[in-house]
Amino acid sequence: MQLGGSVAVRTTLNVGSLDLLHPGLVRGDAALADGARRLMDAYVALGCEPTWSCAPYQLSHRPAFGAHVAWAESNAIAFVNSVLGTRTDRYGDFVDIAAALTGRVPASGLHLDSERRLVLDCSAIREDLWERLRDGTAPAALVLAPCDKILVVGALVAAELYDVHLPIVQADADAITTLAGQVSVTAHPCGEALVRTIDG
Repeated sequence: MQLGGSVAVRTTLNVGSLDLLHPGLVRGDAALADGARRLMDAYVALGCEPTWSCAPYQLSHRPAFGAHVAWAESNAIAFVNSVLGTRTDRYGDFVDIAAALTGRVPASGLHLDSERRLVLDCSAIREDLWERLRDGTAPAALVLAPCDKILVVGALVAAELYDVHLPIVQADADAITTLAGQVSVTAHPCGEALVRTIDG
């Protein structure tokens, strides 16, 4: 700060090592508490927002899809890389503030397309359904009550990996029982399903 530094990009702060609401409850020596307070004050003086949260995405700061950030908290890293599509590695103290001061992050790790991989655990999907989707013997559509989210994800993965479309229709359990044998589900190549009653 003596050199006039300030952050170049919007910067939120993780929790500090001092309880700001109840500083008297901290069971550490006075020098540790004083050092923690000075460090927290220095970050604010550099222009960081005193959010003091390990989940800044729950506040007003949600980086855009594809944006590069330097976050340190493991839950925030998982959230921004997967849910928001933002890019960050796990940065420790002082690397994150260096990124904030320069407005840059290292061109490595999860910032690079080549290092990003979708990992999806579909182990709960019945193996025979996967096999039937791959060999073309799967049903034309599934009618479920209640909707099984794992099967929906499996159908989406099958469409992406194998270009096989398995429409899933959610219906009321009573309606399925009442209409059993009276409903026809037709799957179209585009992945849509037409549900209609069978006459007579």
